[in-house]
Amino acid sequence: MENEITTGLFALAGVLIGGGVTFFTQWFLEKQKIKNEARAATEAIIAEIEASLFLMEKRSYIDEVKRIIKEQEISPGALYPFVIIVPDDYCLIYKRHIEKIGLVPASIRHDIIRFYQLLEGLICDIKPGGIFSVPREIELFRHALEIAEEMTTIGKRILSNEKK
Repeated sequence: MENEITTGLFALAGVLIGGGVTFFTQWFLEKQKIKNEARAATEAIIAEIEASLFLMEKRSYIDEVKRIIKEQEISPGALYPFVIIVPDDYCLIYKRHIEKIGLVPASIRHDIIRFYQLLEGLICDIKPGGIFSVPREIELFRHALEIAEEMTTIGKRILSNEKK
């Protein structure tokens, strides 16, 4: 009888140990998977932000808006259109990772969301059919410039925070 109890206890201990090892292995692997997904989503979004800022700078979009504002100041009443063809799938990486935004480090999450909201707002305004597709007054250009500069500041802050 004592032998049967000992055998039963050893069997129970084996089941508990085996179950514990399996549980902790799965838990560790799942934790690593989430960590890898967070890093991949963050790196992809940051790369897209970096590319967006690079394109804006190289194509001189902000400088062009400043030029239009200056011309409107020199010639009051002059109205100018400002249209940029933007693909429908712009911000594709952000949109594909939006469900993982909670995995992005909290230190940059707010700025990332704000950057993309400002960017998407500008895109709606400047693409064909947007408010700038017809000649507009200086005040709207000033607002667009303010939004673009704020977005650029936020984007640069995101990039500098990630390089730390």
